[in-house]
Amino acid sequence: MERLKTIGSFKKGQDHMEQNRVLDVLTSKELTYEQKVFSLAKEAEDSLSVLDIPPKTRQYFETGALNDLFEGHAPYRPRYIMPDYKKFVKQGSEFLRVEPPKTFDELLTGLQILYHHVPSITGFPVYLGELDTMIEPFIEGMADDVVKEKLRLFLIFLDRTITDSFCHANLGSRPTRAGRIILELEKDLQNTVPNLTL
Repeated sequence: MERLKTIGSFKKGQDHMEQNRVLDVLTSKELTYEQKVFSLAKEAEDSLSVLDIPPKTRQYFETGALNDLFEGHAPYRPRYIMPDYKKFVKQGSEFLRVEPPKTFDELLTGLQILYHHVPSITGFPVYLGELDTMIEPFIEGMADDVVKEKLRLFLIFLDRTITDSFCHANLGSRPTRAGRIILELEKDLQNTVPNLTL
């Protein structure tokens, strides 16, 4: 009977802590609306106990000796997703109702739409594809200053909407005009996202 009272009071204390965390999210002045929605979903996910974690192991989690990388107690989406962006460029997406791009503007808009829907554990894409080789065919015949302005806006969009610097994009294995322009822009913009891999 004493054990049941202890479990009951622990559960009440746990419920109170969960309510405080939810209230902290709702009243935060540091989080954007989107970050609040994501954080509230995580609180809901963390309220579940779907794994049978032994008491000693649970203690390691509670003391911080072990960490779930803030990925939730019942993750329902994968950690790393590497979509085939080149396939998307070739055939579009029937599901998202995006036709294969024919122009540079259509390419950038299509990629923005696709990036928004990558179902990663972080809520944003961790991989953006081989940017320069995807872009290169679409800028043929365009003046550098026009390409730069469109790419500048695209890169600003990525930096301001992907909320973690753990996001990578590749620049292909050979020099490209698009790659050179991206590097020039990133030098000036000093954006955190994306990390570029050469």
